[in-house]
Amino acid sequence: MVGGLKADTAQELGILEGTPVFGGGGDVSLCQVGAGCVDVGDVNFYSGTSGWVCTTVDRMHLDIENLVAGVVGADPEIYNYIAELETAGKCIEWVKERLSHTPIDDYEELFDYIKDTPAGSNGVVFSPWMHGNRCPFEDSYARGVFFNVDVSSRGSDLIKSVIEGVCLHMRWMLEATEKTFATSPVVRFTGGSSISPMVCQILADVLGRELETIENPRYVGAMGAAAVMTVGLGVSKNIKEIKEIIRVTNKYIPVPENTAVYDKIYPTFKNLYHDNKKSFSTLNSQGC
Repeated sequence: MVGGLKADTAQELGILEGTPVFGGGGDVSLCQVGAGCVDVGDVNFYSGTSGWVCTTVDRMHLDIENLVAGVVGADPEIYNYIAELETAGKCIEWVKERLSHTPIDDYEELFDYIKDTPAGSNGVVFSPWMHGNRCPFEDSYARGVFFNVDVSSRGSDLIKSVIEGVCLHMRWMLEATEKTFATSPVVRFTGGSSISPMVCQILADVLGRELETIENPRYVGAMGAAAVMTVGLGVSKNIKEIKEIIRVTNKYIPVPENTAVYDKIYPTFKNLYHDNKKSFSTLNSQGC
């Protein structure tokens, strides 16, 4: 608790003067708490408009090469080691609106449309750098690419490849994290994208790891803020108690055959940036 609400602000907001005001975290830090990822090694994959892989660690660290950084967490004894993707769920929203056999009204229809598309999207690979990228490379000129499209490629291949591309980039960020810190073998997935069982299974398959989802995954930031307030009010002794409250609702086990497909695609996915870095700059540094 940092203090009470001042009289003029309370009047403007229409609430009581002296209402407690709390500090303790930004969006990523509070989402980490709200996901229940409060012990060292816990990993939260978040996919909303943007996305990140955040690991709870016990020391500050800055990885200049891979552009991963630690920030102070809501618990002053731990840090949040954050690798960020500029566009994650935004890519799925984009493909729902722009690439379909007919305009797709909702995500349920989109997932039904691609349900029979195999892992690897029949060879189509997508890069999710629709608004540049931050980690493990920073490049404001990077853009999305559909790679290896042929005359037999279907709209469903392109759509599923977008989801896979986001997940493959999440894997790349986890790989960058693990150059410095050990991570838990079971990871959590939150944010709007985690509502879809299909997206959850694809991410588990891409990572080759067991994945958990929790109740109300879109509101982990709000739950983290509530946890900070319980500590400030003395209801909870410390932030770690939130782990006993957050309930796991589903678990996803990677399918080995699918993971093998993604293991084959993964090096090609990373090369989409390395092989096209100069071209991205040529096309986007001055505008086209």
